[in-house]
Amino acid sequence: MKKALLLLLLIIGFSSLKAQYATSFEYKLGYNEYDNLRLFVKPIAFDAYRSPETRTSGVYGIVICYTLKGEKKAYRGDMTRKIVQDGVYDFSFSMASIKEEDITNLSVKFFMATEPRENWPSKDDCY
Repeated sequence: MKKALLLLLLIIGFSSLKAQYATSFEYKLGYNEYDNLRLFVKPIAFDAYRSPETRTSGVYGIVICYTLKGEKKAYRGDMTRKIVQDGVYDFSFSMASIKEEDITNLSVKFFMATEPRENWPSKDDCY
């Protein structure tokens, strides 16, 4: 119950940030209302001189590298829709029953997907 309430408060707090143009992000591990481990990403810095972002793809990119129970994993994706609509992006690890201690070597890179694709970080950078 406490975890669900905390998540609800985080989402409400983040939702007021969603219209601004984000320039920097932070992340933390946490659990959703179903007690599944998630990586929560929220914007922490904004460009007050730019118009609010309304596109739902192709703006905010993310590369997540981690080891899950000894197996190396990598993910590269677009978090724009969740950031613009919800104010927070949450990444679901590949298994529902994992705990924080199952994740090691976690690293997260943010990039602007508006840059040329050849400048984007690669999943291969994880290893």
